[in-house]
Amino acid sequence: MRQRATFPGFSRALIAAWLMTALAGPTFSQAPARQEPPDNPVEVQKATTEEPDSCPYCDMTGANLAGKDLTNVNLTGAILARANFKGAILNGAVLIGANLAGANFENAKLNDSAKGHADLSRANLSGASFQGAEMHGTNLQFAQMGGTDFSRLDLTRAVFGPRIKAGVAGSRKTSFRNAKLRGEFAADAATMDVEGVQWERAAATPEADDIVCGRADLSGLTSRIYVANTGTDNDTCGTSYSSPCKTIGFGIGRCAASGCGVLVTWDEYRPADTLALRDGVNVYGGCLPRSQSRPEYFSAVTAPDGGRPVASSSAINGGTILQGFQLNASAAAGTNAATSVALLVKDSSKLSVLDTEVVANRGAQGALGSKGGDGATGGNGSGRDGGTVSSCSNTRGGTGSVRREVSVDNGAFSFTCKPSCSSNGCAGFGGSPGSTGSFAGGGTRGGDNCTECPRSRGDKGNRGGDGRHASCGGKGVPSTNLAGSFSGDNWMASTGGSGSSGGDGGGGGGGGAGGYKAGSCFWVKTQDYGNTGGGGGAGGCRGGVGAGGQQGGASFALLALRSTVALTRSELVAGTGGIGGNGGPGGRGGSGGSGAGGASNEDGGYGGDGGTGGAGGASGGAAGGNGGPAIGAALVGGSTINGSALVYYPGQSGTPGEGGAGGSAIVTGACTAPNGDNGVKGLVADTKTY
Repeated sequence: MRQRATFPGFSRALIAAWLMTALAGPTFSQAPARQEPPDNPVEVQKATTEEPDSCPYCDMTGANLAGKDLTNVNLTGAILARANFKGAILNGAVLIGANLAGANFENAKLNDSAKGHADLSRANLSGASFQGAEMHGTNLQFAQMGGTDFSRLDLTRAVFGPRIKAGVAGSRKTSFRNAKLRGEFAADAATMDVEGVQWERAAATPEADDIVCGRADLSGLTSRIYVANTGTDNDTCGTSYSSPCKTIGFGIGRCAASGCGVLVTWDEYRPADTLALRDGVNVYGGCLPRSQSRPEYFSAVTAPDGGRPVASSSAINGGTILQGFQLNASAAAGTNAATSVALLVKDSSKLSVLDTEVVANRGAQGALGSKGGDGATGGNGSGRDGGTVSSCSNTRGGTGSVRREVSVDNGAFSFTCKPSCSSNGCAGFGGSPGSTGSFAGGGTRGGDNCTECPRSRGDKGNRGGDGRHASCGGKGVPSTNLAGSFSGDNWMASTGGSGSSGGDGGGGGGGGAGGYKAGSCFWVKTQDYGNTGGGGGAGGCRGGVGAGGQQGGASFALLALRSTVALTRSELVAGTGGIGGNGGPGGRGGSGGSGAGGASNEDGGYGGDGGTGGAGGASGGAAGGNGGPAIGAALVGGSTINGSALVYYPGQSGTPGEGGAGGSAIVTGACTAPNGDNGVKGLVADTKTY
């Protein structure tokens, strides 16, 4: 457009127009602040109720359970030091290996239930008080009893074993003062107070004091190998009760052929490796001379560390008996959802397990989900060039405008300003939209100054519009798989869902050209161009996605792979699944690049600044891993269980992992992504077919 001006006396042309394009980003609600997940979650689960149904391996230190009905409860391995069980009903309850030091069992009932005995075997009873309690059938084999008070109790139906772990706690001996006892174990004046004890008359010693193993029928054995902690492993060991082998595994190896039986003396054992059962070689526990034996006696075997099985069988198809044991699993190790298994049976059809407690432990913690990386920052504009970023596409900043050119034609009494633009009407170019679908507009040119004898520059070009902030991603949701799965012979944990990613921010628009400065002063021309606009900043890239937490490791009392197992008069005591891993936090979006300033080298108006790029969207937090499953018998590949009088004690799921925090806003006005969901509890079941 041409402008016409006069010499003195003529009217002055006033041409000035302002247009500011600003794209306001949307308003997002802020997700609640959340701390990032800890690197080392607590390994021991805390009980969530004062009256647990099943809480093996829980920390319940000092719990007040007075007067509660805890019939058949499973508190295996629980930490219950100084707990108050006064007047509680614990008939049939399982507290195998529990820490009950200093606990108060006054007037509690620890009798048989329809399900089984109250079982305190291998428990720490140091300093505990049982005054006034009922203990008819209570299993106390291998329990620690330093300073325990059994005064005035009728213990004639309790099961202690041929020797007990009596001792002095503080200044107090294990007290049986005025109690009724069978002649099951010998009194020790140094560690026991047996004043006033009424000893039940011992049965007459049989003429042939042969070796028996609980309820086992040994009549079909063609040869025997004896094992005891007092023995020695060598090439001749085990041929008699007086010269036993030392370890069970070595004894199994000493059996020469089918029909041989390994007789394991009543005691506690902890083999360095899993016991490998052999086809045709029976293994019996709780073995003693007949005069010392009782049907309830067993040998307690604890697994090697790391969740490895106590015993395993592979290709047992001729027939093998395992009888009279307590098989105690160990806790799985590490933070990658390892499993804990007490008894592993593989490709076997004729393994018979009798009179045996199979006691599960804890699965390992699941792995933490990894954190999503923060998105890349958009590049800054430079001169007229819009900013770029290689990590994401379609986020380039708009190019700044070309310069506003002008020429002046003088007439006799007037002059004319003749502006021109080589491109886009001297406006800046729009930025790319990223993932927003919205283009930031380029700035328009500044107002021109066409006047006689001009002194001031033209107006500065208008700033390019800011790029729009991208939207945030969504939260991760927990896996629907509560039991995990099997790949071949290996259990596989499920994984919590990842959060979804946000979008990429839009590029800022380029700045508009400055207005020209032009005119004529006594026929001397002024023709100063308006300056070019600055390039817009590139949009920031989306934040990286955090990974879901891994499910906690499985806890199996029995794991059967393509097998049939006969279980008779036995118990499967389930444990606790592993703690689920926390979900990974979502990454923050990258901030947008800054727009470049407009040029100032020409004497006309300054170029407009480029707009700022929009921020990339943050990613949602990933879901926590589910709690590990706790299963009595895991049956894989068509495995089955048969037999009779099999009792299950349920376990508990591992604690689910927490959801990861959503990525936070990188700049004011950008969104904050939602936190991931927490995982859910794993499967708790007597049996599970995979």
